Amino acid sequence: MKPYQEEGNDDAYFFIELPYLDLEKLNGFCETNSLKLNLRYVTQAEIISQESSTIISDSLKQLFTPSLTSYVDKFIQRAEPIPITARYAVVCILTTPTNYRTMGLLGSYYKKHGEEWKFYRFPLEEPSESELSQLDGLLIPGATVCAADKSLVWRDKLLKIIRLVYEDYPACKILGTCFGIQIISEALGGKCERMPEPIRGASQLQVENSFWDLPYIKELDLPSQENLLISKSHFDAVVEPPKMATIYASSKTCPIEIMGIEDRLLAFQGHPEINESWTACLIYQASNEKVNFNGFYEKIKEKHFQEEELRHEMWLKIVFSFFKKRLVKREEEPLQQADSYVR
Repeated sequence: MKPYQEEGNDDAYFFIELPYLDLEKLNGFCETNSLKLNLRYVTQAEIISQESSTIISDSLKQLFTPSLTSYVDKFIQRAEPIPITARYAVVCILTTPTNYRTMGLLGSYYKKHGEEWKFYRFPLEEPSESELSQLDGLLIPGATVCAADKSLVWRDKLLKIIRLVYEDYPACKILGTCFGIQIISEALGGKCERMPEPIRGASQLQVENSFWDLPYIKELDLPSQENLLISKSHFDAVVEPPKMATIYASSKTCPIEIMGIEDRLLAFQGHPEINESWTACLIYQASNEKVNFNGFYEKIKEKHFQEEELRHEMWLKIVFSFFKKRLVKREEEPLQQADSYVR
């Protein structure tokens, strides 16, 4: 999968290679089964041609701007190597299949043209010191284990990776969500503990004014708000932050919801990448109710999102602005291919 996004435009396009289909057989199947479909292949030239209005919708034509057309011609049709301009790593704890869905979500949300993203199924896979030294960003997402559990045989290794990046590679930003904020805190001198009961759903955060004054947030020109909802699903929480960290938000159930260290580190106890539907799915999976999901979803909306909406898009803009503001400009490496997902 190859992503494309124009600068200054929130629209993203993803190009996925599919096997060639025998449309004669496929259309024959549709006709036999009374399916009103008539499939055909079209070229890029046909899509943007003014003479193709009878077979191509105007909305599809509008997608193909001159820059996107140039991208397709160069990197899809001619398969020219894409220069690597930034490198990111996701250290995903190998605990549940949910983490693989997280990988897909994070890639589609954050990756842009020219970026190399590597996913490490920790502890089976881990980044080398050489790879860490070249990173522009390190992301540690959620997991189903406790960051304070010293019986985890791989825990010390992950703590070492976090300390190494923070202390020795100042050009690399660190982003943590859920388990990520907990293990980052433990690595840098903080402390996390098991909560009296798990939190699932959405929590209202009390956000400090200092959060909105951060340069990478201030430039987004977002309306500052004291209270904001964020998706939550966790058993543990940070109770003591690292000494150099600033607490930017708290809630009734969690004293440290967002923390950061200048422009190097940003971490959330919640899930900025998760929307209302995903939140409902998490609660549904954990419940014992034998009901239709659609009805269950309405109950979740009424309970968690009745008075205030989950500002999913806003959270993503904040995370994106932090993570993509490079501390050191990287020279392009034209001889290497920036694949979409590398493992």
